[in-house]
This record gives sequence, structure tokens and C-alpha cells, in this order.
Amino acid sequence: MTKNKPLNIYFFFIIMSVFPLVDFLNGLFISFNVPLPLGTAYRFFCFIYLVVCILHAGLKKKLFTR
Repeated sequence: MTKNKPLNIYFFFIIMSVFPLVDFLNGLFISFNVPLPLGTAYRFFCFIYLVVCILHAGLKKKLFTR
């Protein structure tokens, strides 16, 4: 009785589950004084991905989206 979830849902779960690893690596690079904006780039990618998914799916006309 399970439905197949769209691929973007699985991709979302994957990028969110990688989040602690990226935070760990970002902290490691910061502690070694390596100026690599890994955490910022990852968060920017997540934000853009979420915006694109929302725009692709569209917003249904509800009370808040009139």
C-alpha cells in the first residue's frame, strides 16, 4: 500500500542527511584555518533547491496564496 515517492523527495532526504557531515567538515576546515566556504555553499544550494522545487510544483490557491 505504499506509493512511489517522486525523485525530488528522495534527493531532499539525501541532501538533508548529508548536512551533519558538511557541518563537521566545515568546522574542521575552519579549525585548520582553511578559508573554504563549504557550509555557506551547501546552505545556498539547499535554499536554491527548495525554491526551485516549490516553484516547479506551484502554489495552490489557498487562504495565504491568494
